[in-house]
Amino acid sequence: HPEVTDFRVWPVYLDVSKSRSQGRKLAVSMCVKKPTAQELLEAAVHLGLRARLEAAKYPRDFYTEGRIAVEWDGKKSQLLKKIGVQVKKRRGGS
Repeated sequence: HPEVTDFRVWPVYLDVSKSRSQGRKLAVSMCVKKPTAQELLEAAVHLGLRARLEAAKYPRDFYTEGRIAVEWDGKKSQLLKKIGVQVKKRRGGS
């Protein structure tokens, strides 16, 4: 059994307007414009994950505030894809 870990997920990871070097972690097709930490939290909770908001500023973009911590026992890349797909669905995307 993999160990459950708290992963930090920043909104910039799923921001279609950011480049990989600016911090985006997913393919543009799985991203949305300017996601919020609250949206990430709602998506994670909807997926049945244990998640919480954390007040923090993204190191590479001081204006990006908030992130979530999610308990997850798999790869971070899989977690990001699940959350990205869910945020997009909740915004009405396919």
